[in-house]
Formats: sequence, structure tokens, C-alpha cells
Amino acid sequence: MGNGITGTLVSTVSSNGNAYLDVMSNELIIYLLSWAVFYTGYPMPDKPPEIVYVTHQYFVDSILCKGVDTVEKPCNVRAAYNDYNSGVIEVDEKFKDSKDPYFKSIIVHEIVHYLQDKSGRWKDLYKLPDILYCQERSYRQREAYVVQDRYNEDVHNRKRLLRRNYDSCGMR
Repeated sequence: MGNGITGTLVSTVSSNGNAYLDVMSNELIIYLLSWAVFYTGYPMPDKPPEIVYVTHQYFVDSILCKGVDTVEKPCNVRAAYNDYNSGVIEVDEKFKDSKDPYFKSIIVHEIVHYLQDKSGRWKDLYKLPDILYCQERSYRQREAYVVQDRYNEDVHNRKRLLRRNYDSCGMR
């Protein structure tokens, strides 16, 4: 591709907390990254994000699901970008071998968050007052969902109904 990207590190965190390397298509990650760069206008980073597989319980116990995973309120997190400019996308290990095209769009969504962090625009996000922090986080979510929608529409010729309630600070 000539962009200096040579591949990505993909690792898995087992149920006992140990990480181990996994084989994932570097070409796929670079393709999804290139696609997200094209549609967001963010610069191509020097390296792709690291993909780390984690247990579903990891997400349940995180701030994303707040310990709740019931029939009435399931923890539907499939992947998440680990903020604070970590460069890590955490993926539920249940989807490790997923061939579902929609799952790839979830990775595109998380790659947008990676690009947002790499851009430096939100480097002081965590220093903002609560309401501004919430508004900026909402903007980041909206952008990631718009790009995810575009990916589903352009690449898979279908549009999924994605969650539209992006935040809890009153912006819709």
C-alpha cells in the first residue's frame, strides 16, 4: 500500500487473564483502516490498531455494561476502543472467527475511535467539565456510527438499524 503500515498485532486475553497472540488477517485490518481513513478524512496513522480478544465477562464487568447482563438488559458490547490513546481495540472472543459482514462494520466503528484519538483533536477530552466531555464523546460516537452506516451501505449494500441514542447528556 505504500503507507508504511506493515501489519497489526492481534492478541487474545484468555479467561485467566493471560494474553496470547492470534492470527488475524493483517490485510483485513489494513483494508478496514484505509476505508475509515477515506470516509473520515483523518490522516493514515503510522500503524494500525492492536486487536485484543477479551472474554464477554470483561465487558460485563466494565463501565460499558456496569456488571449487568440479564435477559431484560443484556450486555450487547461486541467490541470497544480502549480510550486514552492506547491504540487497542478490545473484541469479545465469541466473535473471533466471525464471518458476519456486520461484525466487520463494528470493527470499522472502533477504528474510527482509534483515528479520532490519533488525530490529537481530543487529547484533552478528559480534562473538560462533565457536560462538555459528554457532548464531545457524543460527537465521537455519532461520527463512528455514521461511518459504520456508510460502510454497511457501500460495502455490504445494506443499512443496519444502528443505535441512535448516542449519549446521556441530552443531545440526540
